[in-house]
Amino acid sequence: MHTEKTKLHFDKVFGKAIEYSDLKLYQVGDCFTKTGFCVNEHPQKCDEISYIVSGEAEFWLNDTCYKLKAGDLFFCPKGSVHKIVSTVEDPVRYYYIGYTMRKDSANYEQWSEVDSALKALKEPVFRGAFNMNHLFNDLLCEFQQEFDKAKLMVELCACQIVLYTYKYFTYNSENAAIYQKRVPSKRELAYEIVNYIDNNILRIRNLKDISR
Repeated sequence: MHTEKTKLHFDKVFGKAIEYSDLKLYQVGDCFTKTGFCVNEHPQKCDEISYIVSGEAEFWLNDTCYKLKAGDLFFCPKGSVHKIVSTVEDPVRYYYIGYTMRKDSANYEQWSEVDSALKALKEPVFRGAFNMNHLFNDLLCEFQQEFDKAKLMVELCACQIVLYTYKYFTYNSENAAIYQKRVPSKRELAYEIVNYIDNNILRIRNLKDISR
């Protein structure tokens, strides 16, 4: 499906999906590419969330090309056609998870809104989702652990990734304008500043970056 031009590729593909309480997991991975890397065009057999760790790439969804860079989040729904082409100048590194929500789950009534909203997205890209990095790291690390609650930990990590993806796409696109009309209190503003610095410390170059 893809060229073997990678520096690192941790790829867990399950011939049969692993079933958890609320979702089925088909694939998780971390792909650090070299120049010339591509994932050939293929139909999606499950929903897929990708997060760009570094570099740049073209992510195709059906006939539309999206140019992604570090911090970008990409949602590819089941049934769509998808391919990836890494840039020559700055090869991409990205995390990914392939899954479907279980409609027979006791909790699907709560998950159905999340599931439907992601599948109905008009644009599959969210820019600047920098705190997704640690969520994917946690998920990938849990696959290496051997203890009696490892399966539960994997499911919790996977569900967090799905929920945060939903939050980014829906809260930031539909509700951000409403939130911005309200003037935050001093305490809220202080917390937002500290939280921003904590999540972006390596990218802040001067005070103007914080003021944005």
